[in-house]
Amino acid sequence: MALPLAIAVQEATARLGLLSGSGLASLIKREMPRWVLYFSLALVTVANTFNIGAGLGSMAAATHMLIPLPIIALVVIFGLFMMTLEIVIRYHKYSKV
Repeated sequence: MALPLAIAVQEATARLGLLSGSGLASLIKREMPRWVLYFSLALVTVANTFNIGAGLGSMAAATHMLIPLPIIALVVIFGLFMMTLEIVIRYHKYSKV
């Protein structure tokens, strides 16, 4: 049930962006009260944090099956590696990968 809902939200957001030429946060800022913007940004921040944590955890669990290192250590290694890549590599090159 979550996947169809996520697809619908993504589709609606993409259509709003195509029609208005701006992102969802800009539209909320322009059309809604400020508290709606802050609440939306808080929800997106929490959701993205959990999503990043789930991604790092799954990469660590998959690597743990091949290399018997503690999962927590692998999460830290992957997190530091990804953070280093984002800092060192320019966005245009990084986004093509």
